[in-house]
Amino acid sequence: MTLKRLRSSWCGLAAVISLLWFQARPVQAAETICDPDQPSRCATPLKASEPAPYAGQLLSPPLAIDLGLKADFCEEKLKLELDFQKKTLGLDLDLERQLRENDREAWDAEKALLQKRLEEAQAGHWYEHPVFVATVAAVLTFLVVLGARETLKSLD
Repeated sequence: MTLKRLRSSWCGLAAVISLLWFQARPVQAAETICDPDQPSRCATPLKASEPAPYAGQLLSPPLAIDLGLKADFCEEKLKLELDFQKKTLGLDLDLERQLRENDREAWDAEKALLQKRLEEAQAGHWYEHPVFVATVAAVLTFLVVLGARETLKSLD
């Protein structure tokens, strides 16, 4: 679980912990439980047989107001956090797509370069082509024969 998720769900955790706190303590009839730091924030357990429609907790007005405000702000905070996460993940996704596109373009360029080099290697150099070699050999042979003939004429 990320820190952002933990921050966004603090109010839910606070409500669950407070309910567990109030329910985990042994309760006698009409025992009032108060916050040691703020004595005006109290809760009293109710049973179905007492003058109330359901079993539950009777909260003091300051505690009820505090929990109500936290619950109201939780909706806004969760909405803001969700919008922020959507934008962040959208940016991350766009960045990831751009990186993949850059990788694909680089791969295509490298592939084209390697293909060109392979074609050049298969084609060979111009001076290795058989027509060039045969032509140069014939011209050189003709020049050697002419040179030998002129040399023989000059010796006579």
